[in-house]
Amino acid sequence: MHPLAAVLQIHEGEVVFRELAPLDAIRDAADASSLTNVFRNLGGSIGIAMLATMTQSREQVHFAALTERVSANAGRAAERIEQMTGLFLSRSPDLAGAETKATAMLAGQMHQQALVLAYVDAFNMLGVLMLLSLPLVLLLPKGSRSMAAAIH
Repeated sequence: MHPLAAVLQIHEGEVVFRELAPLDAIRDAADASSLTNVFRNLGGSIGIAMLATMTQSREQVHFAALTERVSANAGRAAERIEQMTGLFLSRSPDLAGAETKATAMLAGQMHQQALVLAYVDAFNMLGVLMLLSLPLVLLLPKGSRSMAAAIH
């Protein structure tokens, strides 16, 4: 027979003896809780690492695609660089420095847009994974209410 945890409570002026779950069940629940937390943290860390890796690789893919489009539309890109060069020339008379800053600014804008597209890809992938995992909820076993009540 398992030792029992007991609690004495004062209820409306009377001392009430309440029997709780067996101590072994309480110890097992604590172990299960800590294991659950370890696996939850481990799974979260692995998931975040995979998501960051996917986002980084997708950002490179999108940046390459944007670079091809900007090169294909060289007229519009040259016009944009010319506008930004004019902006930088109004602040400083250095033409070479202004062109370099304008090109760097355009590249920065392209990186920013590529990153936004990569986050959209990540969001869409997570949405698909969530939808695919919804049917698995039906396979989960139903928990026993008496054990949950005894532990809490």
